[in-house]
Amino acid sequence: IAEQAPELIRAIAAAGHELACHGYHHQRLHQLDPATFAADLAKALAVLRELGPLPIEGYRAPSFSLTSRTMWAPAILREQGIRWDSSVFPFGGHPEYGIADAPLDPYWIADDLLELPMSVVELGGRRLPCPGGGYFRLYPYSLSAALIRRCNEAGRPAIFYAHPWEFDPEQPRMPLSPIKRFRHYNNLDKTLARLDRLLGEFAWGPMGPWAESARARLSPARAA
Repeated sequence: IAEQAPELIRAIAAAGHELACHGYHHQRLHQLDPATFAADLAKALAVLRELGPLPIEGYRAPSFSLTSRTMWAPAILREQGIRWDSSVFPFGGHPEYGIADAPLDPYWIADDLLELPMSVVELGGRRLPCPGGGYFRLYPYSLSAALIRRCNEAGRPAIFYAHPWEFDPEQPRMPLSPIKRFRHYNNLDKTLARLDRLLGEFAWGPMGPWAESARARLSPARAA
């Protein structure tokens, strides 16, 4: 996208938004070896750093694929100038991603590399993901708002994420299994109105300043 629509990336940066990296080919980490991942990351960062006026210091793995199987990746992220990662989902209820016992608060995932884990709320001894992506579309809005408040009450910002396709109810339908079809296409026509409501109901900000605040609290920078 950054290669094909550089003016879009420049407009996002000019509007004051933070740019971070999601990889070049959007391949899950467990589909790659360290060398291939390093090359993919370097290519993506080269494109973004040429377009953006500020450093690209954040990363998120496709499909939250930084798991216990791919803990070789943080060292590569740090080698290429990434200062914070937000790829770990501290949740064990999804079949394709998650680290069930990962910390809920920011922590060092490698030397001088900060992990900002995806937002999860503990209720009755169980972990429930906060809104974002399919969770935001499939939960009732009232539940999404309640989870964000619970996360804030625990002293943590709530991380929200969405994909561009989640705002396009007219997108072509692909042949998927019934469960994936439900997860992918349900409530696409409601996402934009819900997002407008969410933006008005809570205060939001970029990830970088939160990362720097957490970094100062957690110094010295060493992995647990």
